[in-house]
Amino acid sequence: MSVYFEVFIEILLIIVYEKFLLLNATIFRGDYIATFTLKLILLLGVANLCTLFIANLMLEKWVQNYAIGGMVNKTSIERVNQYSLLSPYSNILNAITLIDDNTIQIDQKLRINGAAMRFKPMRKIVYQQALLLDLKDLHGLAIKQLKMALIAYPDFYMIFPETLPLKEKEQYLRLLFEVRPELKNTTKKND
Repeated sequence: MSVYFEVFIEILLIIVYEKFLLLNATIFRGDYIATFTLKLILLLGVANLCTLFIANLMLEKWVQNYAIGGMVNKTSIERVNQYSLLSPYSNILNAITLIDDNTIQIDQKLRINGAAMRFKPMRKIVYQQALLLDLKDLHGLAIKQLKMALIAYPDFYMIFPETLPLKEKEQYLRLLFEVRPELKNTTKKND
């Protein structure tokens, strides 16, 4: 929401600046400081729009590569995260591939996933937070998070483990059966 507001303000400033040029307004006649300030604001607005455009292209390319199963470039996501207003979106994209990435420490995984969850609590990210808390040995918080995830997304609890590696899948199922023991019997009947 704030990105759109900022773009709106920048477009508004461009329009105002053009009106001053077209109408030969006498407001800034002879006032070089005000003219310089307005030009500087316009230049910074254009620079910000350019960085937003570049970051958006990087995110789109990352999504396309991820969708076709290709290699994903973590450095582009990190660059967007550090230098753009689109960093919450990069956290979401980064959180999608966290479990499979063994190069990131569990503390950093929790930070990234938590930031993504606070921005947009998607079902995979919410369930993943419970698993990451359990992997960090914060079992009480993991149980609480999984209970909230089951309330928010009740139909996703058995779809989520299908996306996990075997070790994490077993840990998630242990946590799930601890929170909802009645599910243990239903999964054995289905097998």
